Amino acid sequence: MRLIAIMVWYDEPSWCLTELVGSLAKAGVDHLVAVDGAYMLYPEGRPQSPGEQAQAILAAAQGGDLGVTLHTPQTVWFGNEVEKRNYAFRLAETFATPDEDWFWIVDADERVQQADGLHEALEACEFEVASLMMEEVNEGTREGMFPMRKFFKAQQTGIHLEHNHFTFKTGDGRLLYEGYCTPKPELVEADHLPFVFCDHRGGRTTQRKYQAQVYYDRRKEHAAELVPG
Repeated sequence: MRLIAIMVWYDEPSWCLTELVGSLAKAGVDHLVAVDGAYMLYPEGRPQSPGEQAQAILAAAQGGDLGVTLHTPQTVWFGNEVEKRNYAFRLAETFATPDEDWFWIVDADERVQQADGLHEALEACEFEVASLMMEEVNEGTREGMFPMRKFFKAQQTGIHLEHNHFTFKTGDGRLLYEGYCTPKPELVEADHLPFVFCDHRGGRTTQRKYQAQVYYDRRKEHAAELVPG
C-alpha cells in the first residue's frame, strides 16, 4: 500500500509549506502531488506562486526522502476550486493502484502532529474513507478539535468533485464526503483514526484574508459552486 498526499496551493508562506511537507514525510507519506495556481475569481491571481515556494516544497520533500510531483500551470484555473482539485486527483491517480493505495487530502496551512501507525491502520481499514482529528490553531491558541474525512482509497472509477469543492464522489456515483453539510443517507461509512492529529493553522496576513473574502464573495456572486440546500 502507498499513501499519496494531494495538496493544492497558491501563494503560501514558504515556511508553512516546508513544515507541512516535512510533517507528511515523517507521517510515512510515500508521494506528494502538489498543484499550484490561482483560481480565476481570485483577485490579482497568477498562474504560478512565487518561485521560492515551489523550491521550498521540493527541498522539504528531498530532505524527507519523499517523492513529489509538482504541477505549475500556464494559466489560472478558470473552473476555480473544482477544476483545480479534480486535476489534482487525476494527477495523483497516475501513481495509485485502485483498491489498494490511499489518498490524503492536505491543505497548505496544515501540519501533521502525530500519525504513528497510520500505514498499518489504512492497510487494515475495511472502509473506503477514513477521518483524522483536526485542531484549529490561531496565533498559538488552540481553539478546538474535530474529526474530518481526509483519507480516500483510490478507486477503479476514480474520485471527482461534483458541483463544489467539498463534495467528493466516485465515478460510479457513491458519495464519499460532503464537507460540513448534514450527513446524507447515501454518504458511505468511514473509519475514524483518532490517533492521527493535524493542526489547521490560522494567522494569515490581513491582505491574504481580504483576498480570500473577495474570492468567496465573487464565487457566490457568480454561482461558481452549487451548495446543497
